[in-house]
Amino acid sequence: MADLFPPLVTAQIDDKPKVDEKVDYSNLPCPVPYDELHREAYMSLKTDNFEGFRFDFTKGLNQKFALCHSVMMGPTEVPSQSPDTTIKIPTAHYEFGANYADPKLMLVGRVMTDGRTSARVRADLTDKLMMKANAQITNEPHMSSAMFHFDYMGSDYRAQLQFGNSALIGANYIQSVTPRLSLGGEVFWAGGPRKSGIGYAARYETDKMVASGQVASTGLVLMNYVQKVSDKVSLATDFMYNVFSREAVASVGYDYMLRQARVRGKIDSNGVASALLEERLSMGLNFLISAEMTDRVIRHTKRLPQSRCSPFTNGTTDDVSKEKEQKEEAVRLGVELSLFMAEAMFILSDDRRSMTYFCFLTLFKTKMDRRGPAVRRLYRVIQHVYATYIKPKNLVYIDGGKSTQSKLMGTFRQDFVSAIRGLAHIVSTLEIGCLVKPSVFEQYNRELKKLEENLGSVKDVSESFGFAREAIESEILPLWKSLFETNSQVIKLDKTINSELLRPLLNELNKEICARSLASLVIKP
Repeated sequence: MADLFPPLVTAQIDDKPKVDEKVDYSNLPCPVPYDELHREAYMSLKTDNFEGFRFDFTKGLNQKFALCHSVMMGPTEVPSQSPDTTIKIPTAHYEFGANYADPKLMLVGRVMTDGRTSARVRADLTDKLMMKANAQITNEPHMSSAMFHFDYMGSDYRAQLQFGNSALIGANYIQSVTPRLSLGGEVFWAGGPRKSGIGYAARYETDKMVASGQVASTGLVLMNYVQKVSDKVSLATDFMYNVFSREAVASVGYDYMLRQARVRGKIDSNGVASALLEERLSMGLNFLISAEMTDRVIRHTKRLPQSRCSPFTNGTTDDVSKEKEQKEEAVRLGVELSLFMAEAMFILSDDRRSMTYFCFLTLFKTKMDRRGPAVRRLYRVIQHVYATYIKPKNLVYIDGGKSTQSKLMGTFRQDFVSAIRGLAHIVSTLEIGCLVKPSVFEQYNRELKKLEENLGSVKDVSESFGFAREAIESEILPLWKSLFETNSQVIKLDKTINSELLRPLLNELNKEICARSLASLVIKP
């Protein structure tokens, strides 16, 4: 990662034909978790369609603790005597919760008005061993549950051990056998019904496609295929078959990313077509439309069980899809904040001292861990912008003077501090496997919108000093894309550039020390 931003002047194009390198089987990549084998397909085929109304509000008391409020109103499906009839009753719930987020510990608790109480814990015991616990208590007899997971991540494999109430015990393992192919298996035992099972899975992926398959002794057979047509368009299909009931369901879907919108849809073999449109009207304002229709007057509600092959992974598909979406959004927000920081540097680039003072004081006032992935990437962006754009023009700028925009940018500093804190909180929450409330993203987008408006008032200054948004964005994008990669290396900072950045501040500090020393001298006659 130290050579993440090579000098542009030394960039060369290798026209020689590529030679297939020999596979190093002792250095294979770490595979995806066993319960996330089909995550790309779920992004297109398992859209989060909704019916009704939901309002979420999160209030952060400090950097680690927050309170959550949620109001839900909408119909709830209940079982009926006829399998082809759906009965919906209006319901409304209020949910109160609390979140505690730390780089190595996450605590989440929820209480609902219908009597349900849930809790989630995720803790990093070591760099490779992680513990997860989920519990739910209800006022209905025999409906309370608890589950414990212990995950171990090796260099080219993952293993998981699971325990739950009703004597549920399970384990799974997945191994990279080639750079593109991963094979895995799982076993489980349910002590209540006294049933056991075993399953196998495979996943093959390239830059343009992902194929996965999973079978289990429970009778489920699942296959998925995703074709990446371009960076913005993906096509997906899946097939699920139950050997014992001889029921099958197939579906085809798409995922289209526009500049300000995202469209996802699918149609399945039951004749059900659905679509979800997410459009960004402005920074912090999203418009969503969800639709689902069938060729029957009464919807056929007899469906196959969830596609997961064991009781430990059942019902987690929506969370996996939402987590991936939120990680993609966090990467986009990191790039956006980096561009704003780069623009601020250009605005102050008529004086290195003012620029350096603004950057370091902003990072210092965030009071965040400087080794955190978000803050460290911002620091690396500052180094890159200085070395690539600011330093080559050093002879033109005043060294040791005062920028004409320093007073104005000083009023924006607190907005940058709040934005960096918010981004660090979002990243730390997603890193430990928990979802971020939508209201948190909405609030953060409002903060970025405020920064954009403030910087827009002096946009002519930054452009006159050479600020090129598109060029810088393409250079820093790979840095942020590795934010949530499991095998990403620690971001290394350039000590030489760091010394050059600090030199104006150190020179001024030395002058102040010398002036104070001279003033304190008593000259005897």
